[in-house]
Amino acid sequence: MNNVFGAGNFTAYTSYAGATPASIFNPSNRFVFLEGGASTDINWLAYLSGNASTILNWVNSGGALLLMSAGWDPGTYTLGPGNLRQDNYLNASPSGTLTRAGTAAFTFEPTLTTQSGNYLAHDFVTGTGLTVHGR
Repeated sequence: MNNVFGAGNFTAYTSYAGATPASIFNPSNRFVFLEGGASTDINWLAYLSGNASTILNWVNSGGALLLMSAGWDPGTYTLGPGNLRQDNYLNASPSGTLTRAGTAAFTFEPTLTTQSGNYLAHDFVTGTGLTVHGR
């Protein structure tokens, strides 16, 4: 995060308990990254569900939201126009290829455009009216 935003230009929370929506989803913040993987996905989903209207109002006002999930608990959860689908690895992807923007961002390994590992991606977002970026 220091490399992207600069030291001291971001706030990282280690728990959703201290992440008050009013301090995060306000006009002074243009980008929010919410991570909820492995054993934290239940708290992540509870935070999204409990604060959906605040989050969606912030996004509709121009905020950029990045959701990162590597959940262990299968299910489909609705957030605004989208569905967050955790399918217990049924559609898991063991590898992925960086987009042009990704290749430009990861300059420390310019020749490695394809990454592989244990379930590089296993959750996904679907929904009417959503736009896929970066392809």
